[in-house]
Amino acid sequence: KNAEHLEKTLHDLSGEKSILQAETNKARKAMLDAQKQFAATGDEADALRASLAGQEYEDYRRKMEAVTKTLKETEKQIQNVSGAAKSSGEAMENSAGGGLSLAPEGSVWAFLSKSGTGKMAGEALSNAAGAFVGSALGDAGSTMVSSIGSGIASGAVGGALFGPMGAAIGAGVGALSGAINAKTQIFEARDDAFKSYVREAHETQLSEQAEALAFGSSVAGRREQDQIAFERRFGGREAAEEYLERVKTMAVRTNYSYDEITGYSKSLLNSYGPEKTLEVLQTLSDAAAGLDLDSGGVDAFIKGLSRMRTLGRPAQEYLSYFSERGLDVYEALSRKTGAEKGAVMEMAARGEISGDAAAEAVLEYIQEEFGGLSDKLAATYDAMADNLSDAEANLNARMGESYNEERKKGVKAQTDWLESAEMGEAYEAVGAWKAELENSRERYIRTAVKAALSSAEYQTAQEEGNAAEMGRLIMEAKVHGMNEYNASEGAQLALESEKALAEAIRNDTHTNNDYWDAGYEKGQWFTKGLAAAIGKSPDVWGSLGSGKGKADASFGITQAEPVGAENAPGFSKAGENSRPSGLFKAGETRAGYAVGLDYVPYDEFPALLHQGERVLTAAEARETDRGGVNVTVTGNEFLIRQNSDVDAIAETLAQRLREAMLRGGG
Repeated sequence: KNAEHLEKTLHDLSGEKSILQAETNKARKAMLDAQKQFAATGDEADALRASLAGQEYEDYRRKMEAVTKTLKETEKQIQNVSGAAKSSGEAMENSAGGGLSLAPEGSVWAFLSKSGTGKMAGEALSNAAGAFVGSALGDAGSTMVSSIGSGIASGAVGGALFGPMGAAIGAGVGALSGAINAKTQIFEARDDAFKSYVREAHETQLSEQAEALAFGSSVAGRREQDQIAFERRFGGREAAEEYLERVKTMAVRTNYSYDEITGYSKSLLNSYGPEKTLEVLQTLSDAAAGLDLDSGGVDAFIKGLSRMRTLGRPAQEYLSYFSERGLDVYEALSRKTGAEKGAVMEMAARGEISGDAAAEAVLEYIQEEFGGLSDKLAATYDAMADNLSDAEANLNARMGESYNEERKKGVKAQTDWLESAEMGEAYEAVGAWKAELENSRERYIRTAVKAALSSAEYQTAQEEGNAAEMGRLIMEAKVHGMNEYNASEGAQLALESEKALAEAIRNDTHTNNDYWDAGYEKGQWFTKGLAAAIGKSPDVWGSLGSGKGKADASFGITQAEPVGAENAPGFSKAGENSRPSGLFKAGETRAGYAVGLDYVPYDEFPALLHQGERVLTAAEARETDRGGVNVTVTGNEFLIRQNSDVDAIAETLAQRLREAMLRGGG
């Protein structure tokens, strides 16, 4: 397959090279022609054309070099692949016919091994079993079965060259290899899920906090304006704060929001006192529950009450605010006055019922008919969800209030700084300099274009009506003007300024990694997975296989036996040797450190100690490390049979040295 792919690549590259060769030759001829033209005329336009033709030729030449290099590398890869395939075929032929096979020629074992049909059949069965198990148990089970099945098939076919016993041994080795591969794949899948969860949880928390702060700051800003308005209405800060605190409580316990209550209050406070205003709002909350009023309906009731009290009589227009929304306002007036419902309207028209009495009649009627319904409404899911939103808004507003108060200091300082004379003068100077650069650039272009318009070449083109040539001369002049500007003192000064800025940033930034690598470090945080948690929580390994906190022996990871208050070595259930409360929970597992621990990974690291053992402070540990240990090597005879023995001896010595240091020398 590699050879086929490389051959296709070689074919494509050959075609591309042919096309590029033709284009390169064409570009080279155009360049030479342009150079000859310029040498003959010395004209600036011919110089520009020669320069552009040279750049085009250079581009094609570089592309030709790159394609030629890739072509040679591909040819070399094809030779390597062909040689490897030939060597592999000869090796297989030799192994099959060179006496390495213990299976009789023509036997079923030799046929299965050499023909590959055994492996093909085994893999087919493995895939079928994996599909069935995957449907029953999921991807993890499917991976395990498929990998083990594939390993058995490959191992058995490979071992079949040595007969039935070889096939059996190969199958066993293949099963073990398949199990290891499956465990590795499962671990990688779990590790990816773990890292994804960590990243999502991290980003979610930061995002939620940022959103809560932005929302809370906005809410706090609006409430600060409400505070000012109610201070003016109540004549003092303390009274306003007390009233608005009660508003917050009502918002959480009723179907009103904080903003709705403050809005309604501004209307009701025109004719009611603060205490009565809150009572009226509570009563109207019962009416909203009984009549299924929305905020518009409640607002209409408030307008009706306020206007009747302000006007001093229950005008028909205001009474209709209630009757149109399902409240029997004439029954309410009848109960208040003792008159029949039919006579109430005439009494109201003659002014026999005051506006205050009519408003009170409406509130009393609501209490009699709907009293307590707002409490029942508050127990419904929708109402509880609304009240939860009010509680969240109050909480976020507290964060927003503290943020706004502290941020005011920075806003004031920033404003003062921006309005300072020093900053104003600096920005004026920069603006004037930028404008001068723009003016200079335009001046150079104007001068060049004017020169082109007065040239004989342009005049000739104009007389001939050659608009294309006229346009070319103007564009060429603009380019020339831009070039002159770029070479001017002002443009060069701007360029030097930008270069100096880049150099200063580079020189300053490299002095401290924290200046620039926060993004890189943050990215690295999320590349760490389950294995990175081992130092903080040894029990993590228990979740790799089963996900239920058990050790996974297939990875060679073991844990200490559960240590509880009743079986911890060196501790009794009561008395002076009892384990401190909270050190370990009963049944909790911890990794053991039978040969010691060379470095405590974090503060308050829990450990069970035994009589005769020693724990050093950090300073004592460093002093011990500096002092070293005495190691005596006896025997002094080492058998070196191959190069790998040297590494093995060195690793053994290093391990012994490490154990000696943990024991404190010896």
